[in-house]
Amino acid sequence: MTILKTRDFLRIDKMDKKSKSKRQSISKRTQSLPDSEVSGTNLEVDKRDTVKLSDSTKKERYESIILSVMSSAHRSIDLQEVMENAIDALRENIKAIEHLGIYVVEGEHAVLRAQRGLPNWFYKKVRRIPYPKGFIWSTIIEGKPRYVPDVDKDDVIGAAGRKFGTKSYLCVPIQGDGKTVGVLGIASLVKDAFDHDELKLLEIIAHQIETAMNNARQAEELKNLSIELRHRNKDLETVNTINQSVHKFHDLEQVFQTALDMTEGLGNCQAPGRRSTF
Repeated sequence: MTILKTRDFLRIDKMDKKSKSKRQSISKRTQSLPDSEVSGTNLEVDKRDTVKLSDSTKKERYESIILSVMSSAHRSIDLQEVMENAIDALRENIKAIEHLGIYVVEGEHAVLRAQRGLPNWFYKKVRRIPYPKGFIWSTIIEGKPRYVPDVDKDDVIGAAGRKFGTKSYLCVPIQGDGKTVGVLGIASLVKDAFDHDELKLLEIIAHQIETAMNNARQAEELKNLSIELRHRNKDLETVNTINQSVHKFHDLEQVFQTALDMTEGLGNCQAPGRRSTF
């Protein structure tokens, strides 16, 4: 599903072929036109080509972001590494971003787990956001993307964001187990800085972070299971040793003493206080 979304950003070859065909057609027509009309036509072609070149460059940058984050999400079980890589890729390739961050829900707080572009005073204000303040919690509660092109018309953004000079922002929820578990957000000092392309891009990145979260959780579960199995194996070895001692010793007190010694090592068993006599 993610790959299909990626392809939505890339139609560069088709665009180049169409552009070349139009230039050839216009060139034939302009051969019979006066110089003034030819100049105007060429200017129009130049403008269209500039826009298409810009679109192609943008799509190439966004493809780079997606591939980088996808590779990180599927290669690493270190969730922090994946989140850091994601915000680095976004910051480097989207010039309109002034600051961005990834929040994870922890109880009654949204905790900033990765960020770029926040001055120290701002970071201290927003690193732990209590329920239900600000646009981060608004995104978590609603469970859907939130784009505000002009914060002057927004009644959700907090005082710290306004003080910093945020003019527009875009947030998408990060889902897990059927609920919102985090938020990926970007903000700009320019009004109307983002559009539908950035929304789709962030949704794809959020999905990759969801994958990384699932991988990290599964890795932790496997680690805990492995530890539990090692403890159980040790307990079984202890029980087997006690069983062997029953058949080895004829003195009943020796059997009890051995059992007491061995049960001290059992994970879920506390041996009673030792006594010197039966």
